[in-house]
Amino acid sequence: MKRRINIVCVFLLFSPITGCVLGGTHGGIKSYEYPLKKDSVKEAIFKVIRSNQHIILDSDSDYYNDADRYISFKVKTPDIYNDYTLHFRGNEQYWDTATTTIITLVYAFGKDGRGGSRGDGGVSWYTPFLKNRLIRCFENELVERVDSILQIDRVTQ
Repeated sequence: MKRRINIVCVFLLFSPITGCVLGGTHGGIKSYEYPLKKDSVKEAIFKVIRSNQHIILDSDSDYYNDADRYISFKVKTPDIYNDYTLHFRGNEQYWDTATTTIITLVYAFGKDGRGGSRGDGGVSWYTPFLKNRLIRCFENELVERVDSILQIDRVTQ
């Protein structure tokens, strides 16, 4: 009984801390770093989106699809229907001075509705097949084409 009370006390003591640190974060499924300013990378991303018939830009504008910090889109082929959201790391002050840009895949869902983010546990180390399938499609349809336009070597994190 005493041990149980101690465990509950430790949990209650640390739960506000972990809630502040971990709560509300989506985490990152995979990140890509480019040695360029954000505007150049963003322009290449939208060029790929406009030219790739498999990518459909999400038309609903909200916090996770403001076309500045976040871009949400679908990849649709006969076999695939995935939803993705990518995030530009940093804020306007950072983007104005940074010489590198990091984009992070933060949400990914397959046609079966499976997926999510690293933060919510939907796409993590214990869903390796799902994670690899979603990342492979994201990279084939977007990232590799962005790399081709930019003609530079990116760093994968």
